[in-house]
Order: sequence, then C-alpha cells, then structure tokens
Amino acid sequence: IRKILKDLVGAQPAVYRATIDWFAQFFVVPQSPWDFKTRHTYYTYIEKQDLRTLQGERVKSYEELLIANWLYEKGIAYAYEPLYELPLKGTGRRIYTPDFRLTDSGIYIEHFGVRRKCMADGTEHLMTAPYIDRDAYLADMEWKRGVHATHGTVLIETFSYDRQEGRLLQALEEKLAPHVTYNPRRPETIFNRLIELHRIDSFTRLLGTFLRKYKNGGYSIQDCENKARALKAGRRAKAFLNIFEPVYQEYQKRLGERIDFEDMILRAAHYAEIGRYDSPFHHILVDEFQD
Repeated sequence: IRKILKDLVGAQPAVYRATIDWFAQFFVVPQSPWDFKTRHTYYTYIEKQDLRTLQGERVKSYEELLIANWLYEKGIAYAYEPLYELPLKGTGRRIYTPDFRLTDSGIYIEHFGVRRKCMADGTEHLMTAPYIDRDAYLADMEWKRGVHATHGTVLIETFSYDRQEGRLLQALEEKLAPHVTYNPRRPETIFNRLIELHRIDSFTRLLGTFLRKYKNGGYSIQDCENKARALKAGRRAKAFLNIFEPVYQEYQKRLGERIDFEDMILRAAHYAEIGRYDSPFHHILVDEFQD
C-alpha cells in the first residue's frame, strides 16, 4: 500500500492534492481554542496532538499548523517564532517573537486568535477564547502592530475568524501575493519529507486496516460517506476517502486474478450461502469458537 500511495502521488495530481491536504490539514483531529474552557485543558490537548509541521517544528495551534504547512508546500522559507530583528527600545518589553518570519523577504506573519461577532447595531466585536483575557489580548495585538509601524517592518495579519469563515489560506495567499514568489515543492519531495517525519508508515497501516474492514464488510464508498455524515465526521472523513478510494482501486487492479485473505473469507461465505458448497459434515468442532 505504501508503494501504491507513492506511485499515485507521483502520477495523479488529485491523489497528490488529497494526500497533502490530509497531512497538512486533517492528520490531527482539528479543535480550536474555543472548544476549551481553560488554558490547562487546551494546552494538554496540544501536547497530546504533537502539532508538528512539514518542516518539523512543533506549533501551538492547529491554525498555525495550517499556515506553516502551506508556506512549506509553496516553497516559502520561514522561521517559526524567531526573535524580532530590531531592538525594542521604548516599547516596555525586552523580547518579541512573532509567529512567523519569511526568511527571504523579511516579512512577518502574526496569526491572531480572535473571532468576530456582528452586534445588533452593526458594529463588529472581536472575541477571544473563553479562558483568554480579551482586553489584554487586544491590547497586545495593538502593541505588535505598533512595533512594526515604528520600525518599518512589514506585518501580515491572519485571524481565527478567517478559518471559521473557511478562507484562512486564501486570505493569507492574497495578502502575501505582492511580497513573495512561490516556488512550490515537488510532490515526491513532500512525500519523502513525510517519510522522514515517520508519517507515511502509520498512515499506510491505517489505510491497510481500513481496506481489510472495507472488504470484509462488503462496503462501498457511498456507504462510508453516508456513515461519515451520520457521525458528523465532515471534511476530515471526506479527505481520507479521497485518498482511500484510488488506493483501493489500484490495490484491486494489482491484485488481478489473485485473491487476498478478505476475498477468501467472503468467497467461502458466499459459496456456503448460495449452496455451491455442499458440506459432507454433520458436526463441526471449532477451536476457540468464542473468538
């Protein structure tokens, strides 16, 4: 299955795109800071998820993971949480570490964890996660903007409401377009990087387990999509099936006239059900029958 996946990634753009989307966006179960009531529960979740980018560093939020992986895929060199390049005289702070710095252009990216709410009077109200002091956070946003304005460095801003509205990476691309040149990495380069990060082997094991259960149950892709909707698995389930379906088709193609273990069991059961197998036995003793 690993060989099949690698071949398909190199030959079919749709499979490449689906695979990159999976690892860049759906490898972990996405949860936002708004899903947690306390800072402790949120950071406990972050520690367990191991939000590691394609470049290899660990980030502090799922939205930062999306941004970092997008930059890596586009071939934009970056540093995560570097020290600000200029001294912070008169700012009241000694250290400032923006979320990202693009190493070729010197542009900074800050991703602000705020969502927006339209009030009854038509004004826009920025909201923070439940456990964050809103006023302090908004004041910190203004301080960061002031640093860049004072020192003449370029700051690109993205927001949690961008992702909430389904346009985080689109918004980032639009804002960066005047400043950067994209040099997208080749599919095989990213695939080999995933191997280096030990992501491919665990994923192919998942594909293999799913394939066996898929065949054993006699399911169709439509059955899986219906089940995903019932479980409210949404885009993550769809992203997985976008990879699984062509992998399964190629697996069956390479199997040819041969049968695998699942085919053997299903075919034997089918022969018994339709009477093609005429048992000569009156009694059958099955060892470990409880299993």
